[in-house]
Amino acid sequence: MTEPGASALVDDLSTKLADMTTVQLKQELKKRKLKTAGLKNELVLRLLPFMQLEREHGETERDNVQNKHDDNDARKRQEAINENDTGSSDEDEILVTERRQS
Repeated sequence: MTEPGASALVDDLSTKLADMTTVQLKQELKKRKLKTAGLKNELVLRLLPFMQLEREHGETERDNVQNKHDDNDARKRQEAINENDTGSSDEDEILVTERRQS
């Protein structure tokens, strides 16, 4: 059984794909590592199921790659913060030690 609005989704995607040029369709197919040979109608029919799945799941390969980059950036920022925290603690400890010796 299909969800309500599923046919509207297919119609919307079909229209979007039909409006694309053959070059654009081939680029989209290439991004998804799909066969790029054929007539425009064949390219649309090949790409449509993949774009439907992406829309249904709300993610694209680009989103996944971007999320990985965001995770790496967050990890690097946290490591930098941890290094700075450790560095300032050592500096504070040295200052306290110097004051005690004076």
